[in-house]
Amino acid sequence: MRRSVLDLFAPLTESDCDETWRAAILGYREQIHSDRTQNARERIVSLEEKKKSQDQECGQLRALVHDLERKDGPNENVKHKALSYNQITYMQHLDFGTVQIERPGELIAYYKIASHYKWALDGLFYKHKFTRAIILKDAMEISPDFFDYFEAAATLMDKDRTIMAVSSWNDNGQKQFVHDPKGLYSSDVDKSYMG
Repeated sequence: MRRSVLDLFAPLTESDCDETWRAAILGYREQIHSDRTQNARERIVSLEEKKKSQDQECGQLRALVHDLERKDGPNENVKHKALSYNQITYMQHLDFGTVQIERPGELIAYYKIASHYKWALDGLFYKHKFTRAIILKDAMEISPDFFDYFEAAATLMDKDRTIMAVSSWNDNGQKQFVHDPKGLYSSDVDKSYMG
């Protein structure tokens, strides 16, 4: 019985195969297996090298963020490290002034935090001429729709000048607030910077 090359891939029974066909099929399968194994090995080595490079870069960025997060005062090593990156603008706010509270019992920390935010936002908007800014806390998780959310909110801010800021603070995502995917909530206070 005569067979075509395509018949090599069709199911065969013992009676269909003679020694020549068996050898050809086994050789072909071994070659395919060998090629696949070699390709897989090369891919694994490539991925391992890429992962090693990414781990090194991630370690460097983690160290930088660690240093910058803990920077409360002047530290030339941290400043030098921040300035070594070409996509980072170094800004430092040293506020050693005394705080005058408005009402007895108020926490000084709130005034310090508000002063720091004012300084940072003034720097972004007035000195560096940004029209928008997204402030991320170090432990904040980014959802897949994070930037879509802020892009849509930016459009609303452009249309409604009474909207001064948009928040994605996690308490706004609680069950009682998310039943309407088109609903927006307005507040005169941003509690996200207080915690």
